[in-house]
Amino acid sequence: MPHRINIDDISENLFILQNLSLASRSFCEKYRISYYSEEESEFDWYYYTGWLKPIVSEKLIDCAIKVRILQDFLREEDEEDEEIDFADLDQRACSDLVLGQFHAGSDPLTLREACNKIIHATKVNLVWKDVASGAEEERTADEDRPEYWNDSVMLEGSKGNREWKFELYVVDFCIALERFLSELGDSVDWDYIYKGDI
Repeated sequence: MPHRINIDDISENLFILQNLSLASRSFCEKYRISYYSEEESEFDWYYYTGWLKPIVSEKLIDCAIKVRILQDFLREEDEEDEEIDFADLDQRACSDLVLGQFHAGSDPLTLREACNKIIHATKVNLVWKDVASGAEEERTADEDRPEYWNDSVMLEGSKGNREWKFELYVVDFCIALERFLSELGDSVDWDYIYKGDI
């Protein structure tokens, strides 16, 4: 019997991630969130990023690890029956979505690989945009323009002696993962898996 994975917990995390991403611009505009702001506010850059980055990291890691456990367990269980075509399921879940892009490295971009990059990243940064221009550009200390998280997370690490850098698009990743779980739920008898081998 595998670890007991709460699928609803993964879906809840995906819901939270999408909402944090889609709400960032409004929140940052309202409270004029800016790294360079010298204006005193109870909702400043350090407050916002101090909550946002750990929550985003924790939710992504939680989803990625649990989905990888499910994939590995179901692949092993399915070896004889071959009822689930994981490559096809992954491709359909990602249809019309862009999970991200490699800035260095070139592994195939699948949900499984996106989960691997989340799990194995040694450097993680949220990507910020200027509210006024939407530009991802360097700001100087004299510019007090609000900025917001643009839904991307820059993940960096290495595989063997090869460095990789992957920009994950969180909203599309969440949509694809939710599709994947939904379709997987139609193919797997979770009650039998979890209760049949007590």
